[in-house]
Amino acid sequence: MMKTISIFFALLFSMPLTGQAQKSKAEKALSKTKLEEFSQSTGVVVIRGFEEIGTLRGLYDTSIEVEAKEFTNVGTKSKTFGVTVEVKKEGRYNKEHTSYNDYAEIID
Repeated sequence: MMKTISIFFALLFSMPLTGQAQKSKAEKALSKTKLEEFSQSTGVVVIRGFEEIGTLRGLYDTSIEVEAKEFTNVGTKSKTFGVTVEVKKEGRYNKEHTSYNDYAEIID
């Protein structure tokens, strides 16, 4: 359990903080990651590979799920790699948010 928690915090603190709250809507629309662009592609065949890294359950029906992702565009044969972090709160009002992080953002 402690190993899982320490891995989660190592991932969390290694991600860059970009101050998304201060950007305008136009800037947010332009700042999509490569993973987001691949996941929102239409009219193309995309092979989506994933592997669950781990899930951490918290108090009050909260959880964090981390997955490694690999997307391949079959037409152009281009690939992108990254990690998604999904935060969930279940209960009377279910809430969830997914953060997409490109591989290049993680290693820099």
